[in-house]
Amino acid sequence: MQLWETYRLSKAYQTRPSELLCIKDPFAAFCLDRAVFDFGSALESALSDVEGKTKKEIEVKSDRVLRKWLDMPLRYRDPAGSGHIDLPKKGGE
Repeated sequence: MQLWETYRLSKAYQTRPSELLCIKDPFAAFCLDRAVFDFGSALESALSDVEGKTKKEIEVKSDRVLRKWLDMPLRYRDPAGSGHIDLPKKGGE
């Protein structure tokens, strides 16, 4: 989740992720910047590929993409109709 947040902050402030995190070592800064850019660009691409018939359907599918990429529990409708339930992560965490 912090990688995605760092990507979004670096875009919003138009600065390198390594500058946001005060990384002084040039090689470490380069590696971090590259990793954040690669991850953020891939996730943005996955989000832009989401299609749906309604705005709500697109929001639900986008949320699912984010949860998958950020290793968050997926949400499913509660069969009893009381809202949503979060399924545990892999391994029962």
